[in-house]
Amino acid sequence: MYVRNLFFKLLFVGFLIISCSEKKSKVHELDLNKVPIFIPNLLANFDSIEDLYFSHLAYKSIATTSNHLVLADRQNKFVVIVDDKGVLINKIREGRGPGEILDVYEMTRTLDNTIYLTDNGNKKILIYDEDLRFIKEFKPKLFEGTSIVNVFPGSENKFIFELTSFDFLKNKDKQSEKIFVQYNLEDEKYGKEIRIKDRPYARTYMDGRLVGAAQVPYSNTSLTSYNPENQSLFVYETSKSEILELSSDFDTLNTIRINLPVQKLSDSEVDSLREGESGEQWKTMSSYLPEFKSEAERFFYNNNRLWVQSNLRGDYQKWFVLNMKGRIIKIALLPKDGMVTHVSDENIGVRINDVEFAVYSNQMHELEK
Repeated sequence: MYVRNLFFKLLFVGFLIISCSEKKSKVHELDLNKVPIFIPNLLANFDSIEDLYFSHLAYKSIATTSNHLVLADRQNKFVVIVDDKGVLINKIREGRGPGEILDVYEMTRTLDNTIYLTDNGNKKILIYDEDLRFIKEFKPKLFEGTSIVNVFPGSENKFIFELTSFDFLKNKDKQSEKIFVQYNLEDEKYGKEIRIKDRPYARTYMDGRLVGAAQVPYSNTSLTSYNPENQSLFVYETSKSEILELSSDFDTLNTIRINLPVQKLSDSEVDSLREGESGEQWKTMSSYLPEFKSEAERFFYNNNRLWVQSNLRGDYQKWFVLNMKGRIIKIALLPKDGMVTHVSDENIGVRINDVEFAVYSNQMHELEK
């Protein structure tokens, strides 16, 4: 293990890493050579649960404190809870009745292992216990033509809803944004709202008519992660290089300023993007591509640590592990083309592709002893 870690440390030597502000006014080197690197071990991978085969795994999973995993398949319309080897414990069935689901995209776990599922198909929020036994559900009224993306529980039946709107597809003057709004379950009323920039879309018009739209890869984005200990929400705008922790009342509990490395978008990356776009769409997309890639792509909070996926090139997907002061304390190397779907004390969930899920060990607690 020492030799392997040393090898990956040497990869960083002599490699210029650039860190810069939103306006690129402060450019300087960020030395990562002294940051310890670890490679999580593969514990299990599977493409089915008994006779349930994956078709399109959701982009989020949950690990409970009993080391069980909650996974959703959007196309085959099921949610399951399994052990960390992939053995089935319980399943939520497809349907429109109480406790049934159609399209679960996001999920959230509280400190007591209560699980909240956002069902876009039924437009409702479902609540389950840690064994995926149904507790109750509620169906909030629509908020100004938006759709609920995720739900973050607060105290006393208060929530923060993360919403999305596609008004920008109808109005050229609008841009994509994330919307956060307070919701009180007791009186079923919405409260204050916050709107922030989200990753932009390249929109293609012909004869004044919208004919295509796609998110701009590597551009700045806004990321969120739930803190179950504080019942709060971390909001990370990559363009600002800071993470805000908000209460369900939208009070700012913490501001964490961070300094992460960024890279210029390379010619090979541009060529790869060009291959995936049609001629007209590429003309639009190419004009939106950033000079510098966003400093982060995905983001998770776990046990007083902030896990941030970097856009740095390499043979592995680099994850910076930060303390609550924003300092990089570890670097985790994970499969290059996978998508991390959860980080827990014991393991890390990785969506390898649409139909394959993998579980990796999280050695952070051992490395910090």
